[in-house]
Amino acid sequence: MNKVTMIWDAFLCGIEHWMDIWGDPLLSGTIFVASYGVTALLIFRASSGVEAREKWYWKICGSLFLFQMLNTNLDLHALIFTTGRCLAHAQGWYENRAVLQVTFLLGLAFIISLILFVVLIVFFRNIIENILLTLGVLIALGFTLIKGINYHDIEQYYSHAIGPFRVADFIEFSGVALANIAALLRLKVNKIKRGYR
Repeated sequence: MNKVTMIWDAFLCGIEHWMDIWGDPLLSGTIFVASYGVTALLIFRASSGVEAREKWYWKICGSLFLFQMLNTNLDLHALIFTTGRCLAHAQGWYENRAVLQVTFLLGLAFIISLILFVVLIVFFRNIIENILLTLGVLIALGFTLIKGINYHDIEQYYSHAIGPFRVADFIEFSGVALANIAALLRLKVNKIKRGYR
């Protein structure tokens, strides 16, 4: 079997396993879909009161939250990991996947740090005003990726249930809450600015 065929078969296998896990019938999934949608709308509304480059920043963040609203049910990120799992089985290194998972986590941390660094440079003048929004996006979306990797040494810390929710839900929701607070504060500032005109 050549490499292209193996990768294609792993992709088809990944789709099959992905379709088994997509959707979140739990109460937490419904709450997340609603909260991501509301947060995205608040962010877009808040962006109307800012100017130039900062407006683009808010719109990008709003778009990320809209994507996450869809991703909460579809688990698009999981397709990458189910395909990787199938490829690991096909190539015979599934038992040694921990090394790849750690490497992926380190790479993810590097990419997130790089994105944050770029954001700091591009939006340097506004970084103090946007820090809550930035943290909200990083926590909410970054933690979704970490959950998708499903690295068992880390998963044991966030998989415990507290009532109908898991610790993971509280971590992810803290990012959504920060973005909400940022948008509400920005809306208040926008209203004050309009009052002075």
